[in-house]
Amino acid sequence: MNPEPKKKSNVGKIISTIVIIAIAAVGFVYHTTISDYIMAIGYEPTTEMASVINDLDLTGVGKRIMMASRPEIQSADVFNNNCPGNADSATLGCYYMNSIFIYDVQNSELAGIKQAVAAHELLHAVWARMSESERQDITDDLQNVYLENSTSLKAHMENYDKDSELDELHSVIGTEIPPSKYPSALKKHYVKYFTNQQKIYAYFEQYYEKFSAIQARNAELDTIIKGKQAKLDLDTETYLNNFNQLNSDIDAFNAKNAAGGFSSEYQFNLERNALLARRDALQKDYDALIKLTDEINEYINEYNQNITRSNQLYDSVNSRVTKPGNL
Repeated sequence: MNPEPKKKSNVGKIISTIVIIAIAAVGFVYHTTISDYIMAIGYEPTTEMASVINDLDLTGVGKRIMMASRPEIQSADVFNNNCPGNADSATLGCYYMNSIFIYDVQNSELAGIKQAVAAHELLHAVWARMSESERQDITDDLQNVYLENSTSLKAHMENYDKDSELDELHSVIGTEIPPSKYPSALKKHYVKYFTNQQKIYAYFEQYYEKFSAIQARNAELDTIIKGKQAKLDLDTETYLNNFNQLNSDIDAFNAKNAAGGFSSEYQFNLERNALLARRDALQKDYDALIKLTDEINEYINEYNQNITRSNQLYDSVNSRVTKPGNL
C-alpha cells in the first residue's frame, strides 16, 4: 500500500477546510459592511448630532458604523423609553436594538460629555460587529488594562455581569483611559475607528474633571477637617483643665488673702500678677479655640457647598431627575 496518495488527500482536506473558514470570515465581514451601508441609508443626523460625529474624527470604518447605528440625541422622556437603565444611577447613553441613543445633557459646564458618550456607545456597536476571534485577540489586553486601572474603573464595572463585562470594558477603556496606557495591539484596534484616540480621552476628561475636582477637593477637606477637629478637641481639653485649675488657684489666693496669709504686699502682688498672667494666657488660648472653630466651620461650609454642587452636576446628567416645570 502506497502511503503518498493518502498523505496528499489529508493535506488537501486541511487546505479545503482553511479556505472554507476564510471564506466564511470574509463573508461575515462583507455581510456586516453591506448591512451597515443599508442601515445608514436615509439617516440624516440633526445639526447637533452631525457636529458631535464630526468632533470624534472618525475613520471611514468608524463613521460607517456610527451612521449605521443612526445615533440620536434625545430629551429625557424619549431617552428614558429607549434606555431604561438603572433607576439608582445616571444613564448617559446606550446602544440598544442596533441604535445609539444619547441623553441631551443641557449643562454647558459639561462640555465634551456628548462626544464622550457618543464614542463610548460607538464602541459598543463595534463590539457587536466583532467576531469571536477578534474579541479574543484583545481580551487579555482589556483585562490587563483594567487591572492596572482598577482603582478608577472598579466601581463602574461592578454594575456589569460576566456576560457583558468585556463589552463594557472595551467601551470604557476606549474612552476613559489615556491611550498611552494601551498595549500596542489595543492601540491598533482603536485606531481602526478613531484617528485621534487622545482627543476621545480628552472629551471624557473635560467633563469628568468637573466631578473629579470636587471629589478631590472634598477628600482634601475631609482630611483637613478631621485634623483640625482632632486639634480642637485636644486644645479644648487642655484649655478646660487650665481654666478649672486657674479658678481653683484664684479661689485659694482669695481665701489666703482673706485669712491674712500674705506676709507682705510684695508677696501678694507677686502671686496676684502670676494669676493675672495665667488668665491673660488662657484668654489667648480661648481666642485661638474660637479662631480654630471658625476655620473648621468654614471648611465644613465649603465641603457642604461642594456636595450641593456635585449633586447639581449629577442631577444635570440624570435623565430621571424631575426638572423644574416637569411633573
